[in-house]
Amino acid sequence: MKITTLDLERWKENSISILYKVNPEVNNLDYLKETKLEIIREDSNGMFYGWANFLDNKIRVYESNPSRYFPSAIREVWNQSGMDHELIGHIFGNYQYGEGLEDYTRKIQIEIAKFRGKDNNLWNLASFILPFLFKLKN
Repeated sequence: MKITTLDLERWKENSISILYKVNPEVNNLDYLKETKLEIIREDSNGMFYGWANFLDNKIRVYESNPSRYFPSAIREVWNQSGMDHELIGHIFGNYQYGEGLEDYTRKIQIEIAKFRGKDNNLWNLASFILPFLFKLKN
């Protein structure tokens, strides 16, 4: 499966939507809505997803990542979780709180997976698996 611009836009909208649900007091998300998305036209070669750039308010995502080996439902969770990580953890964390470094971002990614997991078993499973994946990446 190759990631498309439509995929990125869908995941971005889902991330913004879940942020409102997780933290209803959040305001001024125009900054996130304006975040530019770009596809890196190559395989991630072991990277999980992509990159966030605070200064340019841009997220760059590899066209192909390890999710290509998964069934479609798990692939969707993997890539949505990646967008949550980049957009909410890095971009929003830096913009709103001056945070956005990897430890903070991983914590936020797990919290969002737990929140999504209240109604979805795959997301619940993801919330347990993410800490182990992060250890592999270190």
